[in-house]
Amino acid sequence: LNSSTGAITGTPTATSGATTYTVTVTDTNSATASNTFSLAVNSAVTATQSVASKTLTQNAAATSFTPVTGANGTPSLTYSVLPSLPSGLSLNTGTGAITGTPTVSSGASTYTVTVTDANSATASNTFSLTVNTAVTATQSVASATVTVNTAITSFTPVTGGGGTSPLSYGISPTLPAGLSFNTANGQVSGTPTVTSSTTTYTVTVTDSNNGTASNTFQLTVNGPVSATQAIASKALTQNAAATSFTPVTGSGGTPPLSYGVAPALPTGLTL
Repeated sequence: LNSSTGAITGTPTATSGATTYTVTVTDTNSATASNTFSLAVNSAVTATQSVASKTLTQNAAATSFTPVTGANGTPSLTYSVLPSLPSGLSLNTGTGAITGTPTVSSGASTYTVTVTDANSATASNTFSLTVNTAVTATQSVASATVTVNTAITSFTPVTGGGGTSPLSYGISPTLPAGLSFNTANGQVSGTPTVTSSTTTYTVTVTDSNNGTASNTFQLTVNGPVSATQAIASKALTQNAAATSFTPVTGSGGTPPLSYGVAPALPTGLTL
């Protein structure tokens, strides 16, 4: 307390509950007058790290999070961050919550959040933030044609990339009966049990931050291969050239068709 002006200055080093103080004013003739005021000294501002690190995905809305929590001090508390957050993200100066959709990728960076109270007292803490590149969905197989009741060679029509692991896969519409879709790697496998005309399917890749990307492929399931007996029996003569004939005619399935015969034909004849 400045005894000449009545001004109170300094930095309190201890907390104090609300206390009533009496100030007495005295003149050169020892005449006095008094009045009171109440003074409280709140505990120092604190800044507690609530989230040590966070990984987001470009173009995927962030789930709101508060990396540093302020407490104590004299209300109200305000928050600030340095350096500036990646484009698309914002810090709520009243709560310290980070929200938004990052529009750029960013390597792991350390950010400092400063909590300030009504008396300009401050405390700071840090957190690490990474923004991974956007999820991608690359068409690996444009179209596939398979045959009903025949096990297919597994294939991955759309390959996911980028984003924040793990990636998961979904497909629409549902694949024909007998075929299955692996949601962990996007692989199509199985044995189709029904035919299906050429259909466009959409594969959606989703990362752990719900970032998504999609691409398409076409799938056709042809009918079964058939083998029709065209010639039931044939008699040839040794050392006489045979007139070409096709005893069994193939159809259906997925072109091209190929033919085999067992047991081996008599010497000199070929299929």
